[in-house]
Amino acid sequence: MQSNSPPKLLIIDDEKEYCSLMEDFFSEEGFSVEMANSGVEGLSKVETFQPDVILLDKKMPMMGGVECLKRISAITSSPVIIVSGALDIKGRDECLDLGAYAFITKPINLDEVLGKVNSALKKE
Repeated sequence: MQSNSPPKLLIIDDEKEYCSLMEDFFSEEGFSVEMANSGVEGLSKVETFQPDVILLDKKMPMMGGVECLKRISAITSSPVIIVSGALDIKGRDECLDLGAYAFITKPINLDEVLGKVNSALKKE
């Protein structure tokens, strides 16, 4: 990330309302935000948008978050924060073992997500 450009955040989630909420929030916080509503679309945007941080839903149709995480990790070292609708300890541990930076459960607390994203940016 260049210091004079806003940090780039990619949100991959099949829930469009959630994506819009997150886009509005992070745009107001000074981020450049792109959204993808499927794992396949998300992988394409990882390559074209080159995000600094990725928020990835764990449960999506066609390509789930775990498979998407594996594929993202093969193309970028950008930190991936997994967002899940349920606290699934086994699923959380699997995602963290596969290299996810953090795991957050819905309903999300915007300040918590912002804190995790900012922490991930500092790690880069």
